[in-house]
Amino acid sequence: MIKKIEKTKKHIKRILPKSQAVDIDIKRNQTGNFVSKIHVKTPQKVMHAQKTDPSFMGSLDKSYQAIVRQIHKYKTKKQRRHSEPLSEHFESA
Repeated sequence: MIKKIEKTKKHIKRILPKSQAVDIDIKRNQTGNFVSKIHVKTPQKVMHAQKTDPSFMGSLDKSYQAIVRQIHKYKTKKQRRHSEPLSEHFESA
């Protein structure tokens, strides 16, 4: 289990190299399901994903997929913002 968590952290840091911290927390709730939480901190943003599943691996996989979607969205927005021409930001007189 620890190996899977470390691989997940490593992969997140590989797809988002500017991440300052990646925290993964997995606990069992009162109903017996596993709740996994992933927090990724970057200089501009903090992303969170929390998913529940009856299995340990299922909850980790679901939260991993959710955080990867957020990272992809963040990177796409950031890339789009930097590729816009400067003239679009100013109105012509």
